[in-house]
Amino acid sequence: MGGMIAQELVLEKPHYVKSLCLTSTTSGMTLPPLTGVMTIGRLFLIRDPMQKTRILLNLLYPQEWLKAPAPTGSSHKTNEEFLLEDLRRRIERTRLQPINAEQLGVDVECWEGSGHALCSEQSEKYNAMLEKHFQKAGLI
Repeated sequence: MGGMIAQELVLEKPHYVKSLCLTSTTSGMTLPPLTGVMTIGRLFLIRDPMQKTRILLNLLYPQEWLKAPAPTGSSHKTNEEFLLEDLRRRIERTRLQPINAEQLGVDVECWEGSGHALCSEQSEKYNAMLEKHFQKAGLI
């Protein structure tokens, strides 16, 4: 859930939320920097995961921090080298896995013909599903 959506939910239904931790979020209505938009657009054209990783690191972290010494005890010289190695290992270990709802213990619904904005495309069905979820969780 996006930070803005989480904030709106808490303001609208504070009794549904016991705790909320927002990290790297805004109150909305801000445009991303042009560099970020262009960089993310370029990522769709790149197939090599390590090349994508290098580009993302430069987008997400300040150059000063990336060039700073790696954590104590690391065999790497810089934070950038440390992160690249860590992410390389994760990429090698992890492949996309099919989601099995039974293993996760969750309910899954597929709404044919719907897009990404279910809450506005099918608001009544979406709100009923949320209410059912909150009831099942003992929140209402």
